[in-house]
Amino acid sequence: MHRLFAELEPSVTVTEQNLADRVRYILRSNTFDVAELERLRREAVPSSGENATAEDAAPQLVEQTANVDAAVNTPVVVDSNDDGTVAQELELEQMRSTLEEAIVETRSTTLENRPRLPRIALSKRNRAVVRALNPMLVTYLEASRDLCETDSILFGAALAVCRIIGAKVSTAGRATGHSSAIPAWRRKIEERIAKARALIGRLICFRSGNNRPIIVRTVRMAFAGTNVSLSQPDITQKLTERIDDLKQRIAAWGKRIRRYTERSTRFNQNRLFQSDQKRLYESLERPMVSGTGPAPNQADTVAFWRGLWSEPVNHSEGPWTEVVASQCTGITPMDPVIITPDDVAEAVRRTPNWKSPGLDGLHHYWLKGFMVCHSVLARQFQEALNQKSLPSLFTTGITHLVPKDQDDDGIVPHELEKMRSILEESMLETRSIPLENRPRLPHIPLSKRNRAVVRALNPMLVTYLESSRDLCETDSILFGAALAVCHIIGAKLPMAGRATQQGSAIPAWRKRIEDRIAKAMSLIGRLTSFRLGNIRPRVMRTVRMAFAGTNISLSQPDITQKLTERIDDLKQKIAAWGKRIQRFSERSRRFNQNRLFQSDQKRLYKSLERPEVCGAGPGPDQADTVAFWRGLWSEPVNHSEGPWIEVVASRVQVLRLWTPTP
Repeated sequence: MHRLFAELEPSVTVTEQNLADRVRYILRSNTFDVAELERLRREAVPSSGENATAEDAAPQLVEQTANVDAAVNTPVVVDSNDDGTVAQELELEQMRSTLEEAIVETRSTTLENRPRLPRIALSKRNRAVVRALNPMLVTYLEASRDLCETDSILFGAALAVCRIIGAKVSTAGRATGHSSAIPAWRRKIEERIAKARALIGRLICFRSGNNRPIIVRTVRMAFAGTNVSLSQPDITQKLTERIDDLKQRIAAWGKRIRRYTERSTRFNQNRLFQSDQKRLYESLERPMVSGTGPAPNQADTVAFWRGLWSEPVNHSEGPWTEVVASQCTGITPMDPVIITPDDVAEAVRRTPNWKSPGLDGLHHYWLKGFMVCHSVLARQFQEALNQKSLPSLFTTGITHLVPKDQDDDGIVPHELEKMRSILEESMLETRSIPLENRPRLPHIPLSKRNRAVVRALNPMLVTYLESSRDLCETDSILFGAALAVCHIIGAKLPMAGRATQQGSAIPAWRKRIEDRIAKAMSLIGRLTSFRLGNIRPRVMRTVRMAFAGTNISLSQPDITQKLTERIDDLKQKIAAWGKRIQRFSERSRRFNQNRLFQSDQKRLYKSLERPEVCGAGPGPDQADTVAFWRGLWSEPVNHSEGPWIEVVASRVQVLRLWTPTP
């Protein structure tokens, strides 16, 4: 087309790109209709020269349209009178120029400063563009010398596709841009919640009598399009309704975020349970806290990690390496590996589309789409395998720095003095208490503060432990230190001793619910008794307390109906409380069975076949029980030594004595 234009208008200097842009603009803007375009074409191109031109350009058009037909999979008719062929030529030229610009740009950009390739929709149009660029890449790939250059060509082709289809490409480098972990829809909802709360505050201020211009303007905007005037009599009611509506919307938005958070937490915990149960339980006991301290110096951090990963190290090879090498000489070497394009295609086929594990940021999708690169990659992989060398692109990793809190316990000197006095008091208290009367030490959370207290008491124990004479005194010192930690952090300690005080296996909330159920059942009995005609003072007083604050009198005509409603309400509450206890019991039983299945399956199956039954009869007499077990364990026994003992002693004399271990 540029050659024809130069022959027709030799005095006008115009580039191929400019001419193609002008033609495309005329065709897209519909400046001329089809008949006018045909007339202009016939007037500009003579009929005699038209046939010769068509014959000269026929092979090129046939080749290009064949490529487009194979790539885009759309029927293309090669006809010099067809305007669609000209448009397709222009589009292919535009693609070719965009591809060349992208490849040149990628070659002059370092890996760290490359833009981040976005995910594109796998639509028919986008796939057609990828297929259309395939034959254009052959020339560039055949001239590629190594894997780095091939990677640059493929990245440029992917960048060209994104620009052709109009996908948004980030201008910043991959190393500087960090995607937020909060999804976009959640950020939008949080912004709506913030705006709604601000609007609620303005509406409440206006309802309270604040008539500042900014408040009035905000209220008018809130009622825009509702035919509500600020001077009408029921404006207070309208404000209340608007505030309630905003509160309900905030509650709905918050519930949506809460559902997403709970579902995401469950999903992550289930996936972590399948892969690493230990890490899951640690995360449940000690939730991770992001660092809040000052960020480390960037230059020092980079220098530190560069010294670890980038500096070459000369390893000292001992004589054992020669021994291993001599042992490996008899091993039959592996057959040479031949990498074919089919191997590359099969390896790429199994990879996820939008993963880019390398430093280049090239997704696997582009390796699947640009199929002409498989033969080049197979050849270059084979060369790298034969030469036993890989470019730096394949051996360079990224170190992601995760800042943590400073290792600061936050304990000041005056707190240390207080800890020392508490430790001394706990030591004296423990030494004066027998083992049976020691308090039961509770479980303490393994928080940062508690661990800091334990670390702070470590150097204080040195003096006590050095003066310890035996194991009993050491045990007393350690128990006193543990007791001091509990006193310092404010942990709850039982006052009675361990032998007399046994902790209940029933949690406190369940005992409270059982107390509520007992009181509700007692109240139902009193209400039923009053409904049947029992008007004793105690029953009357209980009924009045049951209806306190409800404006219900015992002398009104429908008191029987009110009593029935109150009894039904109490029964529903009892059912709900009982269902809560039942859910807890079922969940606790499932949890214990799952944990027992992981540790001791035999014991689990025995418990399922023969469930343990707690004793329901009267408890044994404590004095008799103590006397019985004391007779077994505390009374000395004189064993009758038979003649076999002398035989064993004579045989043992020839044994060599055991050497004591320090």
